[in-house]
Amino acid sequence: MNKKQLFALLLVGLLVTPTVATAAVRGSPELSVIVPDNSFAPGEQANLQLQIQNTGNVEVGSSNAQLISQVTTARGVTAEIDTEKSPISTNINKVALGSIPDGSAATAEVQLTIPDRVPEGTYKIPITVNYQYTYQISETTQAYSNRETSETFMVEIRVEDRPRFRVLNTSSDVLVGGDGEVSMQMVNIGSEPATDATVSLESSSPDLVFGQSSTATRFIGEWAPGEEKTVTFDTAATADASTSSYALTANVAYEDVDGVPSQSNKLSVGVTPLPEQSFDLSAVETDLRVGAEGRVSGTVTNLGPETANDAVLVFQSSSPNYNVQETEYALGSLEPNESSDFRFDIDVSESADPGSRQLSYYVSYQNGDGDDRKSKTLNTRAEIAEQRDEFTLSTSDATVDIGSSGIVTVELTNNGDETLTNINAKAYASDPLSLSDDEAFIESLEPGESTEIKFQTSVAGSALEKDYPLSVDFQYERPNGDTEISQSYKFPVTAASPDGGSGLSLPIIGIGALLVIGGAVVIYRRR
Repeated sequence: MNKKQLFALLLVGLLVTPTVATAAVRGSPELSVIVPDNSFAPGEQANLQLQIQNTGNVEVGSSNAQLISQVTTARGVTAEIDTEKSPISTNINKVALGSIPDGSAATAEVQLTIPDRVPEGTYKIPITVNYQYTYQISETTQAYSNRETSETFMVEIRVEDRPRFRVLNTSSDVLVGGDGEVSMQMVNIGSEPATDATVSLESSSPDLVFGQSSTATRFIGEWAPGEEKTVTFDTAATADASTSSYALTANVAYEDVDGVPSQSNKLSVGVTPLPEQSFDLSAVETDLRVGAEGRVSGTVTNLGPETANDAVLVFQSSSPNYNVQETEYALGSLEPNESSDFRFDIDVSESADPGSRQLSYYVSYQNGDGDDRKSKTLNTRAEIAEQRDEFTLSTSDATVDIGSSGIVTVELTNNGDETLTNINAKAYASDPLSLSDDEAFIESLEPGESTEIKFQTSVAGSALEKDYPLSVDFQYERPNGDTEISQSYKFPVTAASPDGGSGLSLPIIGIGALLVIGGAVVIYRRR
């Protein structure tokens, strides 16, 4: 081998050697633990956010981005929190974060509990991060080498006193299907005052709301350490709400002594709506009739749970066939399970149809706070009887001789269900009947009571021996003071022959009269 060949061989060797050296990619993840907010107060239960960041390190590599990513990605990352030597506790000791590529971060949350009497200061909690990664990959053969490792980081938790709040007591008078108030008695258990404090309350259920919203806020202002405040929210429970406990979340926003806006941890409270205020109608009786005034009576019972103050039963109807003079009946104040009787006078028009009908009512009342309330609609059924005449008439003596006058006697009976007063009877006649006394007065008639009324009636001599109609109507007063006029009643008056016979026609009577006159003349002449 000559010198030129040897030099060429050495040159090739020098060129090949670096290529073999860079045929593998080698690196590792570089992890760190960051806590964005590490300040807590004694007695607080809050979430600690852990951010684990990866800034990968490539020891030997190439331009192959995929291989570089493989050696710098931390896989199967877990974080273990060790609080055994700390007064601070967590709800879990280990969290899984999955894979964290180079340049990325993963976040986990653990719940910290800081006891009430923990002294202020800085507490270090060890966080052990375990993960796997690919240490080296061959570019040519794709052979790789994996490693498992763990690193421990010390996380600082600062405990510093500040305004802290606690709910001492919760009360509510909210009824299912109604509204009321939720009151919270709260206290600042911290050692620092809060300024410009506001308390917010949030409901997670659509069945318990604050007006039209799921949240409500009340301004408190200054809140000194140890000071108790009562915060009240107007609250409504829908008709679909139940009498079980509903979870509400309270939160206090404030400014600390340095004027820095802050918020308390979330405070959970429970509210249980009271059963819906309800009433019952019982012993309902009706005597309603088409074209007449009747009444509906019964008993209202307050089923609770609250006292109904100044309760009024209200009759409600959109039908023009029912005329109620007074649509409200005062019941007074009703304690739970207390009852009161009621009565409504109802005038049923003549255009109404008989049959079974539904009558509706509701109870208007005031609750213990003096707020106006209204019950659900209370329904009852009522039978509307068919229309009947207010009076019945019968004649015991209605015969008058033709060509003379006499007394026609009529028996009048109150056919209704109520006492009628100041009854004025007015009779009407047409030829061949006439009346010289056509009026009668009855002071009162109780239901079913009868009396006789009399009319002086004349029958013309031209009348035939038969029945002729006599009409009479009545003006009267009802118990409610209304004056009404009845329908017209007709009854027969019998025109009878004076001698009780069949009677003679006018020509025959005329001839007889002439015969009598002629006889008289004859006798006179004979004398």
